Amino acid sequence: MNEILSASQEKIKKAVYIKAWCWGGVSSFLIALFFYHIVSISPEIFRLGLSFVVFVIAFMIAVKIAVYFLSGDHQCEACNATYSVELINTEEVFLSAIPRSAIKSGGRMLSGDREGKEIIIHENWTEEKYDVTREYSCVVCGDNYLEQGIETRKTSFSSAKTYR
Repeated sequence: MNEILSASQEKIKKAVYIKAWCWGGVSSFLIALFFYHIVSISPEIFRLGLSFVVFVIAFMIAVKIAVYFLSGDHQCEACNATYSVELINTEEVFLSAIPRSAIKSGGRMLSGDREGKEIIIHENWTEEKYDVTREYSCVVCGDNYLEQGIETRKTSFSSAKTYR
């Protein structure tokens, strides 16, 4: 499919392909690493070479899949133009801040002057909620749409260890 894209569409396409290459690289590396560990071929060079071939094949497949899904997010629903939807504005409205805390067991000390004592981890943080509105626009037809949601964030995280 050979289509003529505007400069802003080319920018969106480039961003999609960069994300796809990152996802493809990470996922194919994990697949090749898993393959390397389960295959037991006696000369190590054959094992490495076969894992590299698996990496290349998995990379090509993973990039194609990632481009397919990522480019679908950037396709306009009104005019059906590819690589045309971009984020133009984000508004965040603060809703609430709730202090939170947790007490966790960290196991037992195995050596030192506190040997045998239990490690207690005290964690404190603030949970902030925001009402987020994102505005997207099509660079081809100018169609706008809004996406709303609530986001929760952990802020002011602190942790302290005590021994019992």
